[in-house]
Amino acid sequence: MNMETISKDIFDNTVPATDQLKGSNEVCFFGDSDADFKVIFIGNSITRHRPYPDIGWERDCGMAASSIANDYVHICLNELRAIYGKVSACIAQCAAWEREYNSDTILEEKYTQARDFAADLVVVRIGENTRRELLEKHGYKDAFDKMVRFFASDPNAKVVVTGMFWRDTYLEEAMRSVADENGYCFVKIDDLGDDDSMKALGLFEHHGVAIHPGDLGMKNIADRIMSAARGIL
Repeated sequence: MNMETISKDIFDNTVPATDQLKGSNEVCFFGDSDADFKVIFIGNSITRHRPYPDIGWERDCGMAASSIANDYVHICLNELRAIYGKVSACIAQCAAWEREYNSDTILEEKYTQARDFAADLVVVRIGENTRRELLEKHGYKDAFDKMVRFFASDPNAKVVVTGMFWRDTYLEEAMRSVADENGYCFVKIDDLGDDDSMKALGLFEHHGVAIHPGDLGMKNIADRIMSAARGIL
C-alpha cells in the first residue's frame, strides 16, 4: 500500500472505533414500520455514533452533523419519503466489522436482524476504521463483497456503494471493483473529504470529531447517494 494515497485524516481520526455505540445495539430500526419500501444504511460513525461526552459528542446520529435531521441518513430518508410516502429504515453500524472484516462469524453474530430486514435499497458508506495491520495480512475485496451480499439479502435489492470520505485508494479500488462486478452503483466522495469546508472543523474541540463531515459535507454525501439511487429505483 502506498501511504501517499491515504488521507492524513485516516490517521488523525482519534474517535475510537470500539466506542461508537457505547453499549447500544449495532442494528437499529426507525422510520415508518408499516412502509412497503425499506432502506438500510451500512456505516460507521459517519452514519451513526452514540453520544460520547468525553470527546464532546452529544448526539445520536451521524458524526458530526449539527442535528439528527442534518446527517446524511436522515436527509436521504426524507428524500425517499418524497418518492415513496412511507419508508422503513435500518442502520447497521458496522465499525465492529471494519475492525474485524476478516472474521468468519462477525456478520452472523451481530447483524442478522439487519440481513433479515431484506431492504429494497442498500446504502454502503463504510471503510474509515479499517485496521491498517489487517490489510497487510488479509485481502479486503472478498470480505467487502461478502459483507455487501450479506446485507443485500433480497435478490431484487438495489445497492449504492460510496467510496471513502477520507481518501484511501487501496480500499476504494476494492470497493469499486466489487460494485462494478455486481452491478452496484458506485459513488465517489473523497473529494469532499479533501475539502475542509465539508468538515466540522472549528465546531468541536476534539479533532477526531471535527474532521468528520459537518452539515455541508453530510448534505453533499446525501445528494450524491440519492442521485445514484434515483437512477436505479
